[in-house]
Amino acid sequence: MTSSDEELAHSPRRVRRGTVIAAGAVAVAMLAGLLVLAHRARHHVAGTAPPLPAGAIIASGSCGLDLTRVPGEGSGPLDGGLLVTDAHISSVDRPRFASVAAARSWLPADAPVIVLRIGQIARAYPLAILQWHEVVNDTVAGRPLAITYCPLCNTAAAYSRLVAGKPVMLQSSGALLSGAAVLTAAGTQQLWSQATGEALQGVPAPLTWVPSDTVSLAGAAAADPGLSVLERPYPGFDYNQSPYGDVATPGSQPRLFVGWVDEHLDPKARLVGVVVRGAARAWQYRALASHRVRNDSVAGQPVVVVYRPDVTGIGNSSDLRHAPRVGAAAVYAVSVAGRTLHSQLAGPQAMRD
Repeated sequence: MTSSDEELAHSPRRVRRGTVIAAGAVAVAMLAGLLVLAHRARHHVAGTAPPLPAGAIIASGSCGLDLTRVPGEGSGPLDGGLLVTDAHISSVDRPRFASVAAARSWLPADAPVIVLRIGQIARAYPLAILQWHEVVNDTVAGRPLAITYCPLCNTAAAYSRLVAGKPVMLQSSGALLSGAAVLTAAGTQQLWSQATGEALQGVPAPLTWVPSDTVSLAGAAAADPGLSVLERPYPGFDYNQSPYGDVATPGSQPRLFVGWVDEHLDPKARLVGVVVRGAARAWQYRALASHRVRNDSVAGQPVVVVYRPDVTGIGNSSDLRHAPRVGAAAVYAVSVAGRTLHSQLAGPQAMRD
């Protein structure tokens, strides 16, 4: 039975209970929850990377629950922090979509959704669904894409499903690398980091990152009147319930994590971050909350960091309907023909130079 057939026959099943089948030597320093253009940083050296177009989104998400530092030495990603569990997490392979009004019959207006905009098509993928399935395999405007989410490190990212020029079906492997999900192609031993798309095993290239945004359902609908929203694979299942309870509770320790945690920063601090031409930068939500638009630069690239306060937090409550608002953030490129734009708020969903 395929995972698509299983979607129609059974309700969601999650058995990532923490039963460790194998764990590698802890060896990798990883910033779990950091959404990055890792492929761009690896394949362009300083001075040769093409300039980003103005308004290009280069990072977004409700991302960054587990900010951890793992000391040690190892020869590669699989030597450090890889924890394999007995999890079976079914991906959504035949997504169906409905109107915003239909989605509001079960999903709160301030619930977080990942938004993809490809040409004239705008689609929203509720994190309430992704916290249970972790991967949605979709085709948008002819492009095979995977929308992914790790509910343990709260990292949302979209990737192309083209591997060596051929489309694959991605799914959660059940394994964790430094507390963050590891993706696999169905029926293979290929592994990638969900947080960065980095190739870990059986494949020479990283996944290609696709710009997406994480906002509230209401915010997404206001920005895109023709927005369609992913339907629940199992309409009778309560997707607002959290599979990991209040995993995002501030001050708590990371779950299913092997290694030492540097507590100079709250392990559950929410942040958004980027890597540009090999330089990494992250911003905490707590600091962004008082300055919702922040003009900055990373490796000479002017950026603007935008914080939206109207988004509830996955994992901050066992029930999303009662979750507090924790916000979401995104990072955009802000230069046109060599001129840097200085952005400021011009309304709830708008900015101006």
